Amino acid sequence: MSAKRTTLARRLTLILLPQFLLTLVLIVYLVVSAFIFRWLDSDLATENFFNIILFEFGTLTTIGKETCTGSSPINKNKYLNVL
Repeated sequence: MSAKRTTLARRLTLILLPQFLLTLVLIVYLVVSAFIFRWLDSDLATENFFNIILFEFGTLTTIGKETCTGSSPINKNKYLNVL
């Protein structure tokens, strides 16, 4: 009976571990880049931290680009917004 449990636990670990690691990497990426955005853009420095995460996630997944944009001159460039 313990051999079956060990095999099941091993299979579940092999299935779930990569998904957990990818989720962890995404969260760390979003948090670190939120601090970088706050450091680079003076208007984003006054924004709520979770609004910056929303801005990043929306831009990363291209679902919310129109609702929130940065205020630096490079973000206001119409050509770069088309890209």
